[in-house]
Amino acid sequence: MKKELCDRVHECPYYGFSCSRDYNASRNILFAGMEQLVAPIEPKPLHHISVMPGFGNEVGSRALQDAVVHDHRYSKKPVKLSHSHCHSHISEVDELGITKDKYLAVLFIIGFFMTTFEKPRVVISKCIEFDHCRYDGSMIPSDFVEALKPYVDFIPVCAEMEVGLGVPRDTVRIVSVDGVIRLIQPATNLDVTDKMKDFSSTFLASLQEVDGFILKFRSPSCGMKDIRVYSTAAKSGSISKAAGFFGGAVVRSFPDLAIEDEGRLRNFNIREHFLTRLYALASFRKVRSEGEVSGLVQFQEANKFLLMAHSQKETRILGNIVANHEGLNYAKQAALYREHLAKALHRPPKAASKANVFMHSLGYFKDKLSLQEKEHFLQSIERYKNKKIPSSVLLAMLQSWIARFGEEYQKNQTFFEPFPEELVELCRDSQCEWAGEELFQGRGE
Repeated sequence: MKKELCDRVHECPYYGFSCSRDYNASRNILFAGMEQLVAPIEPKPLHHISVMPGFGNEVGSRALQDAVVHDHRYSKKPVKLSHSHCHSHISEVDELGITKDKYLAVLFIIGFFMTTFEKPRVVISKCIEFDHCRYDGSMIPSDFVEALKPYVDFIPVCAEMEVGLGVPRDTVRIVSVDGVIRLIQPATNLDVTDKMKDFSSTFLASLQEVDGFILKFRSPSCGMKDIRVYSTAAKSGSISKAAGFFGGAVVRSFPDLAIEDEGRLRNFNIREHFLTRLYALASFRKVRSEGEVSGLVQFQEANKFLLMAHSQKETRILGNIVANHEGLNYAKQAALYREHLAKALHRPPKAASKANVFMHSLGYFKDKLSLQEKEHFLQSIERYKNKKIPSSVLLAMLQSWIARFGEEYQKNQTFFEPFPEELVELCRDSQCEWAGEELFQGRGE
């Protein structure tokens, strides 16, 4: 499809597919290169590769359906290719009569779109997609949680069953008794407050390091907040609101973790922020466990753009912690870094902050792009700030330039891929990227 140089978006008239023109060109190069790679192993579909978010997938495209990766190392778990990994197949390539330069070039293109992620550990209310343990014996369906299962290590728990309430069971409610809230089962007048408090403290103290929680929405036991408090156990109107007993204990014990309830996670932007925090914390958990200062330096470098988008102030503080002018030992240095990392990611980035990162990223290409390309990108930033286009448009342009110019530093920035590409569609609302901003109000700066 012929285009003018100023046309930077490719749109397929047959399948309604739209993506950055530079990305589409790089993908065509990838497919053309792979057509000549015929290794004696079972081919695997391209969809096993984790592709960077922000690019569309032409689901109906025959070219995409027919494209295959002939190296089994890329078919199961996404990996970041190293120079030595590429050279490990040179002997096999020689036998096939494929030039080394061509093979390495194709592997570089494949490797650009692949990365690895530490699996987050998440405690979840068991009634959400794990067990029929609600009061009426039902289970809460959640497409979001179901989609996360291959990418997250879940720890399911039902607080009400743990304190001796069976399935099915009569419901419980929070009741104010002489100004003190209690957890009571009205049908039996059973007070399980002390049991729930004991279980909550014991269970949470026994947990190995976790990265987040997904809790039952508006549950008197697991709810995070805004649970109705009643004046009596009998039928009556609510008089105030409070956190659930187990959910409140979670928030108090782990204020720095990624914690949400399944009700709020129906919002696409809250999902994206939750996953961004979750994978950043999981990644840091792994870095911290290795006990190497070099790992801390690499983490700061790889997350610089992401941190800048969330909080310039905390980014500077984190940089100073890594520099370690005070000479702290590693344990104290890592603990302090973890504290400020959580502060930096506590709230989702504002449009103006993301726009600043887009500008910062553009600076790496100032001598490589045409005047028209730079003007188009700057105009797109303004349109994004005015809520005319989503951030994915700008991300797609930047990612295409990163691939086009081989910008290694930006290629490794988690800002462009904060969590697995397979989860990106769970956070995409083409109608309104900014829906739900008000839901973060009152949660601290």
